Amino acid sequence: MAAVPGDSFEVRDGAPFQGAELLVNGKRWGIAESSPRKFTPTLAASLKRLVAYFRGKIPPNSILALGLSQDSYDSVSIGLISTEDILGVVR
Repeated sequence: MAAVPGDSFEVRDGAPFQGAELLVNGKRWGIAESSPRKFTPTLAASLKRLVAYFRGKIPPNSILALGLSQDSYDSVSIGLISTEDILGVVR
């Protein structure tokens, strides 16, 4: 889970050919802040649409779910996820 209700989120474009980064509450998101997930221009564009639509804030009862791989089927592909649709927690 990358962001929960009330979190702010934005996409920062990286240097050419280095990919864009997601910032959640002002911090780079990924395995660790020092190792952020990079997004291709196409995936970054999808995230930017979410940021614009929700004005950079995760609304109540929604989460931003992201995998660590460019191939993840996650909120980049399907949008924010309703907390009502979450069935459990995987640890």
